[in-house]
Amino acid sequence: NLVTLVEDVEGELHDPKQFYMGTDLLGRTQYLAKSMGLGYAFYYMAQDKDVLGKGTTEEVIDHMNNLASAISQTLAHRGCQCRMIHLVDAGGDVLQTVLSNEGFMREEDIPRAQRDVWSLLLALCLKLRLGCDAELVVVSPGVDAQSVWLG
Repeated sequence: NLVTLVEDVEGELHDPKQFYMGTDLLGRTQYLAKSMGLGYAFYYMAQDKDVLGKGTTEEVIDHMNNLASAISQTLAHRGCQCRMIHLVDAGGDVLQTVLSNEGFMREEDIPRAQRDVWSLLLALCLKLRLGCDAELVVVSPGVDAQSVWLG
């Protein structure tokens, strides 16, 4: 399945990798939200980095369409209507890529396996498919490398 529900993580996170690898941070957030009576549900989207990074154009388009369909079906199954897609860019990869002033890049220099950029394209496709708005939320460390700025 391309879209699966993230499992709750009841215990506190102790390993620093849990904050950026896998789904532990989402699982912990989901668990805490449920304990406060909030109806949050996080899903994991299985992007295939090999297909996105090395596949043919047809394989990439098929994979992206399958992801978009799986997300649309998941929303429909839950009875949700999407009003806004919030694409979170933690670190600025999306902005750095789309706002690059390098001009045209050679094909071998394009980081095709960057999931952040594929997520941006997927969000734009879902925006059209679901008839909702979309926004890019940039989360990056402040000048002291501790505070967080949201834009």
